[in-house]
Amino acid sequence: MAAEPRRTGPKRDERGAVLVELTLVLVLFSLLLFGIIEFGVAYNDYISVRNGSREATRLAVVDGVNGAPSCTINGASVTPPGGRRVEPPI
Repeated sequence: MAAEPRRTGPKRDERGAVLVELTLVLVLFSLLLFGIIEFGVAYNDYISVRNGSREATRLAVVDGVNGAPSCTINGASVTPPGGRRVEPPI
């Protein structure tokens, strides 16, 4: 009685299993990767807003609101509210 050679490859009924597993892993990996990228973008926006508010607060405290420069937001020129400018004592 002769021994049959062993098959080392996948069984015939499991041919598409590798492809299905690969797609599931790639979907999860891409979700993780793009989630990390999106978190980085959102965190960068958070830091930018925080830094801008800190600079605006410092400008208002040090120079006063009346001495603040005007800026352009969405095409409209925005100027600080008018009023009496208080000069620092000499």
